[in-house]
Amino acid sequence: MAARSQTNRGPAAAAENRRALIDAARELFAERGFAVPFSQIARRAGVGQASLYRHFANKHALAIAVFDENLANLERDAHDLRGFLELIVAQARMSASLLEVLGRDDDPAVAALEDRLRHAIAAMLAHERGRGRIDPAIEVDDVATAVSMIALHAAFLAEGRGADTTRAVALIERALAPRS
Repeated sequence: MAARSQTNRGPAAAAENRRALIDAARELFAERGFAVPFSQIARRAGVGQASLYRHFANKHALAIAVFDENLANLERDAHDLRGFLELIVAQARMSASLLEVLGRDDDPAVAALEDRLRHAIAAMLAHERGRGRIDPAIEVDDVATAVSMIALHAAFLAEGRGADTTRAVALIERALAPRS
């Protein structure tokens, strides 16, 4: 993707610049991994270095913003198990390089994202239990483990092999289904 044109519109462009930086980071992390130079993210977004640092103190803070947005999408769009897992797969493919970086972090912002993910899982579980599609014995930790497995599979093992990911999602669904 080409860099946006760089024109200084001042504070009026702050929200648009932040949006462009998050989009550019998501793309570049997917293309080149977390090691992509911070300055290249600014170039891709079409903003200057000063704008980049006004919004994000470092690449880690930007990665948290990408995950925060991914989580907001999960909270908004994934209410049933299949949709939840499929969205995790899509996000893991986009953000594979970030999983390892944030997965080992003790940053309070990362802990807050983990808490939000657990709440999203709990909401999805309640919805699916109400429809009789999840075994009552399944707990948030069970689904969190399944999410980790499916994200790892999607990010590192199934690259370019969509059928394998579909199979993994179906396997998780069967494992969480009510016992007859």
